[in-house]
Amino acid sequence: MLHRILVNLLLILLLGGCTSVTHHGDATIHDLPDFPFLVADSLYLPQFSLSNQATHTWKVRNLPLPVFPSEVVVEADYADVPSQAPWQDAVILVEIRSIDGDVLMHQRIEFATWKGGGSYVDGRSEVSFPFRDLPSPTLTNYDVLVTVERPSPRTDDHAWLHGLTKIGG
Repeated sequence: MLHRILVNLLLILLLGGCTSVTHHGDATIHDLPDFPFLVADSLYLPQFSLSNQATHTWKVRNLPLPVFPSEVVVEADYADVPSQAPWQDAVILVEIRSIDGDVLMHQRIEFATWKGGGSYVDGRSEVSFPFRDLPSPTLTNYDVLVTVERPSPRTDDHAWLHGLTKIGG
């Protein structure tokens, strides 16, 4: 039993200590260690409120390789049933633009009708909504705009944009 606890503790220390985070404008890339069971690194944009009607603009700059966010992730209460959760009435518009202002992707997401998948990560529940018709990333510098067109009635509902990539060998 003690052996199993020590092995798990060592794995936690290795995984936690080897992850590097780099900043690329408003985005961060979490570069995970190259273990056989870890196949992807993650691009994150800042969390935003789903309860306020607003437009958020983030600048992504100097990425090590082209990668776009590929999904919206909603932080949900563990007890939330997506079809009954307050955030399911929210509607957002996501745009990826070149730094010259050309629109590369434009998607309006109505959470009530967009198919999402749920998971339970780090003690919280998340529901992810993949983008449809995401173009192949070709830029390492771009802007992302998220407009909350119809907010959630619950004041503590939040979301963020996430993408997967592989930075290291």
